[in-house]
Amino acid sequence: MGSEHINFLQKLKSKTVVVMGMGKTGIALSNFLIGKCKELIVTDSHNVNSLDSYISSNVRTEFGGHKKETFQKCDLLIVSPGVPEDNFFVQIAFASGVEVISEIEFAWRLSNIPLVSITGTNGKTTTLTMLSEILVNSDFRISVGGNIGRPLIDVVQNETNDLDFILCEVSSFQLELSSSLRPYLAMITNVTEDHIGRHKSIEDYLSVKTKLLCNQKKNDVKIINSDDPITKHLEFEGEQETLTFSRKGEVEKGSFVKNDKIYIISDDTIQEVCDISEIYLPGLHNLENLLGACAAGSFLGADIVSMKRTAINFKGLPHRMEVISKKNDITWINDSKATNVGSTKMSLLSLRENVILIAGGFDKNSNLDYILPAVKSKVIKIFLIGDSAKRFYEFFQSEVETEIVFNLEDAVSIISKRAISGQTVLFSPACSSFDQFDDYIQRGNAFRELVNERYEN
Repeated sequence: MGSEHINFLQKLKSKTVVVMGMGKTGIALSNFLIGKCKELIVTDSHNVNSLDSYISSNVRTEFGGHKKETFQKCDLLIVSPGVPEDNFFVQIAFASGVEVISEIEFAWRLSNIPLVSITGTNGKTTTLTMLSEILVNSDFRISVGGNIGRPLIDVVQNETNDLDFILCEVSSFQLELSSSLRPYLAMITNVTEDHIGRHKSIEDYLSVKTKLLCNQKKNDVKIINSDDPITKHLEFEGEQETLTFSRKGEVEKGSFVKNDKIYIISDDTIQEVCDISEIYLPGLHNLENLLGACAAGSFLGADIVSMKRTAINFKGLPHRMEVISKKNDITWINDSKATNVGSTKMSLLSLRENVILIAGGFDKNSNLDYILPAVKSKVIKIFLIGDSAKRFYEFFQSEVETEIVFNLEDAVSIISKRAISGQTVLFSPACSSFDQFDDYIQRGNAFRELVNERYEN
């Protein structure tokens, strides 16, 4: 651990620290902080008595509501990702002169291992996982955490000096309160309209995403998707080195597709990675994910052989264009991770025609015009579920055959009786899951089970 990181840890000994939000991240933070600060207070607006076995008895807990004085009198407030920056109690802390930071920011301040961070609306988990495989195949020693499922503080707490890199997926929620975060390598996969309920506008959302880049210096690097019209201008901002990736044309430095082959270009040297026909995962979005991973891997020192091996062998992640059945020549695809219109659009563009689309869920009030051309060119019928069903129906009914059903089970039941050979059933909600499910994982598992049960009978 470097001197500045050690100094930050020593200063904690004189501070009263509050951890706000007792999800997985809050629990990991609390366990790390025990014995490292003057006083530790953990607080959650919900009653979370079930956490007794996770939180030490010498920690002060405030569950079932927050107290103003807790946020006024502490020295440091660490906020879990689910708590927005404009939260009433967070604002009280700001007004009282309390330093307020995210768990990602806190963990980064404790580590001197180079941080490789990826954010974006879609594809960040897949891109990070592809990159991790490329680096491991090139014999680099890495650890992975962040929004991908393992809190970054857990990674940092257990890191060893022989690590080459820490890979971290970062969401916009985690970036809100990450004021000094400085990754050695930062990538933005793409930006489309999402989480507008929290970020208010696409401009605010982009502003939060670019926090990943704003503290970088000359020796750092950013990687930008030059095909994305919203992020393209970021190529020309900042003092750090810039790499780009594109599936539509050549780039000066980074990765690109030409004549159906993937290439890496660095220092005027062009190397072929593979033919796109060799990539195991179908879809334009997965091609973009691989391009981003290859650009990052190349900069970090990975070899071309490892990139090609990953391209050929990487079979994807659950709930992301996951083929779960092809019985009777009807393909059923679980794309539950598609929680916004941008993701569903890319999924549709990756398929041939004759798609039966199941969509809907917790309505983010996304702009449906963005997805309309893809729907019109690929979809023969839409089945709508959940909170968003009525609004989606009113928008799509004049363009494509559309039907509202009660729930996901009804959709699968009806489609299984009507679908014919050559059709593809795509469950790509374009919405969050919180109206009917705990998360996209539970929603995707439910879809998989329904399809499997239907074809086993």
